[in-house]
Amino acid sequence: VGNAAFYLCVNLQNIEFGKQVITIGEDAFYNCKKLESLTVPESVEKIGNGAFYQCESLQNVVLPNKIPKIEANMFFGCSALVNIKIPNGVTELGSYAFGSCTKLEEIDLPNSLTFIGDKVFSCTWELKEITIPKSVISLGQEVFKYHTSDFLIKGFKNSVAYYYALGNDYRFESLGELDSDSIKNGECGQNIEYTLDLNSGLLN
Repeated sequence: VGNAAFYLCVNLQNIEFGKQVITIGEDAFYNCKKLESLTVPESVEKIGNGAFYQCESLQNVVLPNKIPKIEANMFFGCSALVNIKIPNGVTELGSYAFGSCTKLEEIDLPNSLTFIGDKVFSCTWELKEITIPKSVISLGQEVFKYHTSDFLIKGFKNSVAYYYALGNDYRFESLGELDSDSIKNGECGQNIEYTLDLNSGLLN
């Protein structure tokens, strides 16, 4: 599916992909306002930036297991989306990937995830809590922009998520504890030593 293939097809309500589809291009379904449900076939290995940007009626999404990344702006403005499961194997959430998903209540993040970009969950008003796996070694700037101090992050003490919650005045619920050796050698990298910025939660 090429870049902007269905750009501004505002009356498109459903689509069925062929089993040979490998990529979905950038802005492929940009502002398809009536698209309600989407099952991306397992053959797909890449979905481009902003592929479902402002598909404001989109409620149900099934993603394939082969994609390595949720690209920037992929679901930005999908204001009817309530929950979504990110496939195991995804390592990165690009900037604003779920920005302005104002009804998003639940998102399941995989243990393969290592990087969460800037403002990924900005303006997700109904998202009251999130569980961040210990595999995450970097959280971008203002990931949860416009969330208040009542927002709850669940994760592992001494992890990036833990320090990010502290530095941004969010509540934190511990699911266990990482020791310093785990942070340096195994849980948060391949024998690489990081310096942790307590304010941003970034490992440098």
